[in-house]
Amino acid sequence: MPTFHFYKNSQKIAELQGANAPKLQQLVQEHSTPSSSSSSTPSSNPTSGQQLGSRGGSNPAQDEIQKELLEMGFEQPLITAARNSTPFNSLQDVIEWIMQQQSSGEQLGGTAPLPHVPTSTSAPAPAPAPESIPSEVPTQNRSLTPEEIEHQNRLLDQRLQDLRAKKAKEDEERDHNREIMRRKSGKESQDALKKWEDEKSTREIEAVRKEKEMEKQHKESVRRKVEQNKINRAQKNSASSSTPTPTPTPSTSAPPSSSTPTATTQSNSDSLIQLRLPNGQATQASFQATDSLQTVADHVGALLGVDSSQLTLSTTYPRHSYTSSEFSKGLAEIGVFPRGQIIVKQ
Repeated sequence: MPTFHFYKNSQKIAELQGANAPKLQQLVQEHSTPSSSSSSTPSSNPTSGQQLGSRGGSNPAQDEIQKELLEMGFEQPLITAARNSTPFNSLQDVIEWIMQQQSSGEQLGGTAPLPHVPTSTSAPAPAPAPESIPSEVPTQNRSLTPEEIEHQNRLLDQRLQDLRAKKAKEDEERDHNREIMRRKSGKESQDALKKWEDEKSTREIEAVRKEKEMEKQHKESVRRKVEQNKINRAQKNSASSSTPTPTPTPSTSAPPSSSTPTATTQSNSDSLIQLRLPNGQATQASFQATDSLQTVADHVGALLGVDSSQLTLSTTYPRHSYTSSEFSKGLAEIGVFPRGQIIVKQ
């Protein structure tokens, strides 16, 4: 949307948005200088509003650059020429463009026509008020003198130096702020890492504590089971010891003169024999010193319910397996009196 701005004495006094020719004429008549007869008739062409600083839309950044150029003493037509010929997005670029035009010999502020500035065919644009023209900048009705051009260039150089210094200071401040943010971010990262390590250490300590607690509970459970097993075995042994040992039935092959062995009493003439049965159980029995090894075999056969001829008897120390011919020998003769151990195999 086309926008028209009206300035007087470097101050914005009016604004018009849209291609409204009657309203534009009215604003020109209100703010024009009455001393100029030609200024009383505004242009009917809406495009002539470009001489007032419009390029088809309002841009706050460009308006700010235009304001600074006005404060530096440049005329509105010169600013409009720069705005039409450059992107007009950097004050430094605009000033450098003006300096290049002046160094090339073009009289932007003199009687030479301004570049790319459209003019109205119906009527000339209203001239700026005399009080709005700075003393340092010549009017558009005459050419610049060499002294004025030199003075203008000095002003531009000074302005460029100020802009460069300002930009350098802004860059320094931006770098300083970036360094501060970087250090702050680094410190926050270190704090976060330290916090994570502390939490990890706490979790590991808690896991070790729980593991030790579980191990302690497991050991306590095993200890209770061991004690309970001891109690059960003691009760079982007590019950088995209170049960009377059955009296073995004498074998028909035993001699009539052999006596019946007992497991509970032992006299001076008795031999206490510990028997290791084929199933791994151990039992004790008492025999007379005159009893033969066959008597022991008959006793074990009666306990196991098998024929004694199926059994093999041996001793552990010295290790010796008895043959069938030795079964007729007495217990004292084979060395198991008054105590001995015989291993029974089936």
